[in-house]
Amino acid sequence: MTRVAVGHFEPDRPVTFTGFCNHDGFIYFGIGGYKKYVTEKEPGYIYKVDLKTGAWTHFVRGMRMPNGVGVKKSTGDLFFTDNQGEWRKANPIYHMVEGKHYGYPTQLTQTSWAPPPPPDSIQQPAIWIPYRTVGNSPTDMFELNQGEFAGQFLMGDIHMGKVHRAYLEKVNDVYQGAVFTFSGILEAGIQSILQGPDGTIYGGGLGSPAPSSWSYLGRLSGLMKWQRNGKELMDIHRINSTNVGFDITFTDPIRETDLKPENFWVRSWHYGKAEQKYGGVAEDTRDMKITRLEMSPDRKTVALSIEGLQKGRVYQFSFSSGMQSQSGSPLWFPYAWYTLNEIGSESPLTANVQKHASANDFGLAFQNNQLSIVKKNAAAEFTVRIHNASGRRLPYPLKSNQGVFSVTLPKKGVYIVSVSSDLGSFTEKVVSH
Repeated sequence: MTRVAVGHFEPDRPVTFTGFCNHDGFIYFGIGGYKKYVTEKEPGYIYKVDLKTGAWTHFVRGMRMPNGVGVKKSTGDLFFTDNQGEWRKANPIYHMVEGKHYGYPTQLTQTSWAPPPPPDSIQQPAIWIPYRTVGNSPTDMFELNQGEFAGQFLMGDIHMGKVHRAYLEKVNDVYQGAVFTFSGILEAGIQSILQGPDGTIYGGGLGSPAPSSWSYLGRLSGLMKWQRNGKELMDIHRINSTNVGFDITFTDPIRETDLKPENFWVRSWHYGKAEQKYGGVAEDTRDMKITRLEMSPDRKTVALSIEGLQKGRVYQFSFSSGMQSQSGSPLWFPYAWYTLNEIGSESPLTANVQKHASANDFGLAFQNNQLSIVKKNAAAEFTVRIHNASGRRLPYPLKSNQGVFSVTLPKKGVYIVSVSSDLGSFTEKVVSH
């Protein structure tokens, strides 16, 4: 091991060193930028240190407590996590770009703050980790190098006592993506994560004694490891942005009967302007309408078309707890959160379908248990799927005949009717009396 002397970074000032990443001959680590931990009356920094010479520079600045630094090996891009608090409504994951300021204001004294820098100098996060709902104090980011989630990041949380997983994609040259819950409750808050040669994941627990809240249930340490136990679980592998919504990919094929609107819920919000008070709440929360569901042939990916899709918002996905894989494995965790900075490209599942297809393109009539659907303007065929309230698909012919479909529903109840055609797809609920 070579020891490198780097001297005093900020002499005669109390500092807290956070995060750590070793990449391409340099190490990167952070210093917090709030209250008594502020340095040189400036916000927090992440430093870049040359391992050969010991020379160091301020790489980026403008963070509150950058407690995690990670690198995406395939691209060499660096990321860091910051903690929520004053001027931070939630926990962000930022793409590190040298010289950028990330919006945390200069602190003039321990009790008086300068306003944040102009908006055009603030870089928006790649991912928001909602405060308390998902995370409280995220830590080091580690990119998995093998297994089904290879290329995705794991990160701990000092306060929550669990591990999160983050999937990042680049859309219009801007990073964005989703965060998922990876583990259950652990014995301590995880600060550092590594993966062994055999795929075993190791986590180092850390905590700060009272009165600090930087611990999970007051626990200050703990070394843990995770290995597969042979039990099958279905999980959400990734979420990708599309021009009409999102493609959600699972680790296993889902049951065909689970492809129904009532199994998927989407809500969105944004965090608005930064405020000096500690933490923050979601603003302008909306329940989003799903206008179409499409499933890939292998039944691993579901394309959701969302009405009113808008960038600059966080989208929360909720799934029915009863969803299962084709082999009967339960869904591990029925929530996910995606930060939409840019609208994605067309999904392969909807590539030949127009964006605004709806029931208005068809004539749908329902009377005396008789359901009739007629395609307007052209007699091209379309596909119909009908499920009852319990999710069972009814055994009717799927194809229309010359643009006309007609069937008598067997009994009273609620039915979900899904229609797909060259114009697009739509879903309607009908009630048989």
